[in-house]
Amino acid sequence: MTVIEIGHEEARSWTERWLGAGHAVSAAVLADAPFGEGRFHTCVADDVPPERLARFEEGDVAGTKEAREWLARILDGLAAAGAGCLIVEDDLTSSTHLALHHDDIPSAFIGDRVVAWSGLSPGNGAAAVEAVMYVGSGYPRNAFVVGRSPEQLGLADRRQAPEQFPGEVAKSLLAVIVAIFDAETYLVWERS
Repeated sequence: MTVIEIGHEEARSWTERWLGAGHAVSAAVLADAPFGEGRFHTCVADDVPPERLARFEEGDVAGTKEAREWLARILDGLAAAGAGCLIVEDDLTSSTHLALHHDDIPSAFIGDRVVAWSGLSPGNGAAAVEAVMYVGSGYPRNAFVVGRSPEQLGLADRRQAPEQFPGEVAKSLLAVIVAIFDAETYLVWERS
């Protein structure tokens, strides 16, 4: 696998497109407009033709296993630098969804919408990736890495998130993760 930097304007546009399809946390992050700084990167197979890399919606650029391993390393690095939590907007589940009440991934509600989370610490990046994959039904639509713990954000399992929660995520944002290349891998924005 090769890690590549993605052109800032193109990657920003793609990320904002995904966030525009999200809900409360995505809207708060978009309103904060953090993408003027930082870097966008992804991982692809070593033999991908350059013309494929120009079309984010097309696939066949990465192996799922390798992409998950790469994202786990990113999360481990962010945790070592002080990240405390990975938050994922669930675009498919509502707060009344029956299966939600049997899941072992912590989740909270913003109205009828669901956000799930995984605490971050160095070495648990792979477990956090599995939480992302589960919640995102195979890939994350919108995931956010923040410098605060779930407790500091006021999250409690199967409870309404505090009213200020989306804004607090935007204020402590360290990275945004969205799907790219037909959801085979991830586009990661990291704050400078």
